[in-house]
Amino acid sequence: MFEEYISHLLLTSSSRFLLISATMDAILPEATTYDRRQRLRTITEGLDLRHVYGATIKRIMEQGGEKTRLGRAALMWISHSEPQLQFDELSHALAVEMGSADLVDERIPSVEQLLRACRHW
Repeated sequence: MFEEYISHLLLTSSSRFLLISATMDAILPEATTYDRRQRLRTITEGLDLRHVYGATIKRIMEQGGEKTRLGRAALMWISHSEPQLQFDELSHALAVEMGSADLVDERIPSVEQLLRACRHW
């Protein structure tokens, strides 16, 4: 269900900023410069965009537990916000528990925590 929802968002302008990071994640594992160029060509022609996002979501889901929750929540906030959220806005939004209007300072993720949860390294 979550994967279907993210697939629906792929072509919206609010989700495009993830494209660069997702593209890098997709091409860097290729062994040679030639293979990387071929992979990039396929992606930029729009033939493999769903695969790029799908692979990112798969990495997030494989983590399990709190990292998966944080990664999913970050993607949901990012995909629904206009204009684009700044990091401090996103981290504060993630620190508010569902059903509460209170900001819990101890729940504010660091840049490193958020990037790990979104599987950027």
